[in-house]
This record gives sequence, C-alpha cells and structure tokens, in this order.
Amino acid sequence: MDKFKTVCLNCGAVNAFPVSAEGKKVVCGRCRMPLPRPGEVLEPAEEGALEKLLLNPSLPVLVDFYSNACPPCRVMHPVIERLAGRRRGEILVTRVDVERHPGLASKFGIQATPTFVILNRGYEIARTTGASSESEFSLWAAGAAR
Repeated sequence: MDKFKTVCLNCGAVNAFPVSAEGKKVVCGRCRMPLPRPGEVLEPAEEGALEKLLLNPSLPVLVDFYSNACPPCRVMHPVIERLAGRRRGEILVTRVDVERHPGLASKFGIQATPTFVILNRGYEIARTTGASSESEFSLWAAGAAR
C-alpha cells in the first residue's frame, strides 16, 4: 500500500497517510487529531502549530511568507499549490501571512514578500524572494530540498 508522509498540526508527529484513504478522515497515531492531506498547502492559524511544523525533523519544509496586499504573492499561490501536490510526501509546504504573524516574519528576517524559505530539520537551507516562473521556482525548490 502506498503512503505519503504528513505532519500533525496538533502535536507535530510525522504520520504515514495511506493513498487509499483519499476522501476519508485520517487521524494522527499519537494524538488522534485529523491529519492534513499530503500535498495540501498548510496554513496553521496558531503560532504554536507553525513552530511545530517549521521544526519538523523528518521532511523539508517550504515556507511561503506572503501578504494579502502583495500582487506577486497572489501570482505565486497557484505555483506553490501545484508544487505541493507534485512533491507530496517529500516536502511540506506552508504559508505564513506576515501581517498575521509579524513575530515569525521578524524571526526569519523577512523584509519583502513573497519570500520563500526551505528548512531542513529546523535549519534554513535556501531562500529566494520575489515571483518567478513555475519551472524556475520548481527547479530552485528541487535543488534546495534534496
């Protein structure tokens, strides 16, 4: 049976999400809370859930720091969503609204949006700022998240 890795937004545990469970409710093996579907762009509302996600030890995390008032950010949203779907189980993708989470944006030294950061085991391994073509962005993410 094929499975994809996903992370519980409640407790931070890495779980195997069976492909055959599409359309069904799948819960965390540790805390029993519902799991996000692999390939979804995650947007946790709480800082604590974001911190657990960003410090995930098992999968690289691509963070999209954005603002709703930023036209290039809106251009990149579908690019990010398609990347998350293609790379499901290999990389976690999350969005952080810099207006809702200014402390987190400050912690990462975000000075412009969109800024994309790839973390591996909680350490920043790559960063890029601004909009780019889908192929260029995908190549950047693939090279950085090996």
